[in-house]
Amino acid sequence: MCVQGTSVLQRATESLVAVLLGCVAGSFYILFSLTSVALFLKLWQKPLLEPPALCAQLYGELAPLHACNLYGLFASVTTSRYEVVIEELHLVEDTSTHPPTTRETWVELDFLYKPGDVDRRPPWLWLGHMPRLDWRLWFLPLRLARVVNLAIRDGASPAAVSAALQQGAPSLYPAWWPVLLARICRRQPEVLALLGPQRNIDLARAPCPRGLRVSLFDFRFRPPENCPLYAAFFPEGDPGN
Repeated sequence: MCVQGTSVLQRATESLVAVLLGCVAGSFYILFSLTSVALFLKLWQKPLLEPPALCAQLYGELAPLHACNLYGLFASVTTSRYEVVIEELHLVEDTSTHPPTTRETWVELDFLYKPGDVDRRPPWLWLGHMPRLDWRLWFLPLRLARVVNLAIRDGASPAAVSAALQQGAPSLYPAWWPVLLARICRRQPEVLALLGPQRNIDLARAPCPRGLRVSLFDFRFRPPENCPLYAAFFPEGDPGN
């Protein structure tokens, strides 16, 4: 009788603990869901969608606990991004004329991972590998996009956009950017190895360039043929670069 009573008491205790744990977990889930609604609507930034008063109040009360937050750098990403393209100015021999003459031409530099050559498929990234230079170049246009977009919106000419970028250079460009350009010009082997093989020039043997040009491009995938759904979401047009 004593053993049976102990077994019943043990099962009752276990059931009570399970109920209490379920109540605690359920309460946390409800609070987390309500505060997530407030955070999501705040992040979405839609003027007609305001979080309910209860959700906003709970979010404010629980904010010091950091129980509900963005949990990362990429909770919100841009829908478009410019791509940085670096070009060198070189003198090349024009054999189409008689006698042969020399002319200046811009030569685009290729990178291992970042977009550039539109005829090359995107490379594979092995697990654990982080292409640091290409990764930094991914963020660089985000600094310049605000200046460029404002200038384009105001109807500025390309020369005016270039002037605006040059005037804001100290605050727009990170410290490593001019160092990278200078070491490319000096043909430093360690830096050239980060760029990878070139399709237009042999950097190791080429002379220092007569000039450098940095351009911003809007790369887009080729739309599939006869796909009205794609055309509805991605209409063709000049991106304004």
